[in-house]
Amino acid sequence: TDVFLTVHPFSDSDSEDLRPFKTLIGIWHTENLGGPQYILEGSGDICSACFSSTQSHFILGGTKDGCLYLWDLHEPSSSHHDRDSIDLKIQKGVRKPSFSTHFALSASDIGDGQGDDERTIHDYGILDLVSPSSSSLMGSSVSSSQFISLDQK
Repeated sequence: TDVFLTVHPFSDSDSEDLRPFKTLIGIWHTENLGGPQYILEGSGDICSACFSSTQSHFILGGTKDGCLYLWDLHEPSSSHHDRDSIDLKIQKGVRKPSFSTHFALSASDIGDGQGDDERTIHDYGILDLVSPSSSSLMGSSVSSSQFISLDQK
């Protein structure tokens, strides 16, 4: 099945946005273009996203702030139902990231605890993300997902 994704950044000018400061990613099947099969959500301005080349249920997104988000489409849809997805009749819910570098660092109390030392894994924004095919990993027969990010600077 042919699947593709679309990234829809938030708009600073839209004061009635249901998901303020959230970027939405639509996962589409070419056989059914009536609406996305999944809707993913991440904080900030996600500027690049890609599927894992070896495990297509993993999607990685990168933000202009340097955060990385990972979604796992194998998570049960029931974990992602909230008021908006129920009201909008989105059967599989609006999926939050399964993992985020922003959340991981926030939880580890980096800095002096005053909140002014917020950092990310990446020092600069993410420009692009790719997932190399297993054949391009120098003879590796790896079944795990690997991603490469191109950062600013």
